[in-house]
Amino acid sequence: MGQRTRHLEEVEPLKEDCAVIQILDFLADDILHRPEQLQPLNCELIARITSLVGDLDVDLNVPLVVDDE
Repeated sequence: MGQRTRHLEEVEPLKEDCAVIQILDFLADDILHRPEQLQPLNCELIARITSLVGDLDVDLNVPLVVDDE
């Protein structure tokens, strides 16, 4: 059988990637310095979240309305 080769190239991170990385870094730092604040999602919290936004349709591809920001 023939040998497979892989070509790897560096790519510039997207702005969205940088934003996600910043959020994840913030969360990691917060967890590291305040682990006692971590709380598991329990049935009561999930029910409360669902009651607040459960029937809300969200299209993540639509930009936010300026008045809502």
